Amino acid sequence: MRHRVDRPIVLAINGKPVKGLDDIRAVLKTHPKQVALLIKRDDETLFVPVPLG
Repeated sequence: MRHRVDRPIVLAINGKPVKGLDDIRAVLKTHPKQVALLIKRDDETLFVPVPLG
């Protein structure tokens, strides 16, 4: 029996692999207007564009 993961896992941000929060912080420090997230949730992998304020 496989266990379901209820939260998404960020695999990449703006095409760069994410190994931890520091990778995400490094991209956000550049103050982008938008980021592209590659996330995995359960058996699905999704590309999600996220506009930033």
